[in-house]
Amino acid sequence: SLIKFSEKIINRGKLIYMSSSEIYSGNKKHIYSENDLGQTASNHPRSIYIEGKKCGEAIVHSLINNKINAVSLRISLAYGPGVKKNDSRVMNELIVKSLKGDIFLKDAGNAIRTYCYISDIIRMILNITLRNRHSVYNIGGVSTLSIKDLAKKISYNTKKKLILGKKEYMKDAPKRVKLSIKRFEHEFGKQKFINIDTGLKRTIDWYKSIR
Repeated sequence: SLIKFSEKIINRGKLIYMSSSEIYSGNKKHIYSENDLGQTASNHPRSIYIEGKKCGEAIVHSLINNKINAVSLRISLAYGPGVKKNDSRVMNELIVKSLKGDIFLKDAGNAIRTYCYISDIIRMILNITLRNRHSVYNIGGVSTLSIKDLAKKISYNTKKKLILGKKEYMKDAPKRVKLSIKRFEHEFGKQKFINIDTGLKRTIDWYKSIR
C-alpha cells in the first residue's frame, strides 16, 4: 500500500518516513552521523523495533531509486506538550510520577540522553520537507544530560523528593544517545534550540493543565 501510494505522488508531493536513532543501536561511538551503522544482533531485546526501522529505510531507498520523492528522518527524543498519556519514555514517566508523589528511579540514572523540544523538531522536519538534498537526516537537539540530572530538574520544578536507585536497569537500553545534526545545519544553517529548562517547564505546566 505504501508503494502504491508513493506512485501517486510522483512530482506532486514527498513521502516522509519517521525512522529512529535506534538505527545506531549497538554502535560504540558517542555521537552518530548518518553514515554510521548499528551493530545489534537479531536476538537483541529490541530487535523487532530496530530491524523494522531499518527495513523502512530500505524501502524508502528503493522508492528513491524509482524516482519517488522520499526521505528518512532519524528522530531522537522529541519532547513537549501533546505527548500521549500512555507514553512510557523516561521524561514522561518521571513527570507523571512527580505529579503523583516522590520520584523514584529504578537505577542510578547514569544513561545519557539528548532531548529536542517539539517545536524545534517540527521546524527541522518542515525545512527538510520543503527542500532536502539527502535521502536521510538525523533530527535531534543539543540538550544532553543524564537521566539522573533530568530527574533532578523535574524534582526541582515540581518540588518533589528524588530517590535514586543503585542497580543497573534495562541493560538492553543504550547508555548514550546523541545525534550529529551537522548535515542538517550544513544545509539549513545553525539552529537555535529551546533549552531544556524552558522546554521542561512548558512540558510540566502542560501536564498540570490536563490533569
